[in-house]
Amino acid sequence: MSSITVLNGLIVTMDGERRIIEDGAVHIEGDKIVAVGSTREVKESFKIDVEINAKGCVVLPGLIDSHRHLYGILTRGMPVKVELKSFISFLEDFWWPQVENKLDKEMIAAGALASSLEAVKTGTTCLLDVLEAPFAIPGALEVEARELEKLGVRAILSFEATERVSVENGEAGLRENAGFAESHRKGLIRGMMCVHTTFTCSPEFLREARALADKIGCGITLHLEEGAFESMYCLVKYRKLPVELYDEIGFLKPDVLTAFPQVKVTSWEATFSLFTLV
Repeated sequence: MSSITVLNGLIVTMDGERRIIEDGAVHIEGDKIVAVGSTREVKESFKIDVEINAKGCVVLPGLIDSHRHLYGILTRGMPVKVELKSFISFLEDFWWPQVENKLDKEMIAAGALASSLEAVKTGTTCLLDVLEAPFAIPGALEVEARELEKLGVRAILSFEATERVSVENGEAGLRENAGFAESHRKGLIRGMMCVHTTFTCSPEFLREARALADKIGCGITLHLEEGAFESMYCLVKYRKLPVELYDEIGFLKPDVLTAFPQVKVTSWEATFSLFTLV
């Protein structure tokens, strides 16, 4: 079995001691890390087939991206030919009609491969992707999975189910998630239930997504408080903030992963951005 040894790096480990080894080495045999220690110790203990000199570099465990839109890489340099007046204008006048509604499986494959390759190059080896392509289902998540498998990336893939196109399309999105999660329970690529927001999904639809996630045991990911628009929409329509609505319908459980955008809370005069497990 051939081996690869990374030598002379600043090693940051994630074991119980959270060690930092200033002149450290990592020895890999096949697809397994078999030793982490000082460069001298590893050189003395193992036969080195391929050597990588990491002098001046930090060697650490792969990073995790807990919310990614792989297809988004396709929009880099894309001209915006309409005047965007607000967040909802950005969605309704540009992002939905010019990006997500036009995605087909060929575009999805290209975006998945390019974006995941970029992730690997920056040290991200595990990611959670959120795909919305309402006219590319069924089968869109399988397309992404095939591309990520080429790189050996660990990923959780989800389809952002929403009723914004139609109730029927929303149901198709839920089936896309459920079928993929059920068929990918093991291995590097797995599935997760996903919905969009309270302004594109009815409470009944959200309850259905929750029930499917419970049945499959796959968890749910979603955007929460997607801009001030969602907060205002929910307060006007339901007399509750989004998180209060989710709580009321029994949606919030320990398996819900929420992504918060950059939000300015006027009353607190604070700006925050975070990912959290509810």
